[in-house]
Amino acid sequence: MTIDQHDETRHFMAEALRATIFGAPATAAADVAPYFDPERYVQTTDGTVSDFTQFIEHIVHLRGVVSDGRVEVHEALRDGDLVADRHTVSLTLTDGSQVTMEVLLIGELDACGRFVRVIETTRQLSGEARHGDLGRAR
Repeated sequence: MTIDQHDETRHFMAEALRATIFGAPATAAADVAPYFDPERYVQTTDGTVSDFTQFIEHIVHLRGVVSDGRVEVHEALRDGDLVADRHTVSLTLTDGSQVTMEVLLIGELDACGRFVRVIETTRQLSGEARHGDLGRAR
């Protein structure tokens, strides 16, 4: 894989993450549609398994408690339909608190380039302990 391919994968991952995390709760399903297959998607985050409907519930919740933030993809690799990355998500919540999470992600894409499966492990880097489950909260 060339550096250009790494940059392309890193850009794709950052774009998908931003489209998922940031936006109005009411538009969550439409915003993630280009990136996630609603018929087949399954996500496992820190051992918690979610189907597409549960994933959208999580995103609606997340968008409801996030007022601002940024995503930084540090590394990203792609091999055929498999992708992996390490990224950090730094958020300001609606109550003014701040939290930063590091995420290790492995995903599988369909022929259209949408996720059908994601496995994530999250680690809170900063913020209050009560936000430790933000990666899977509904």
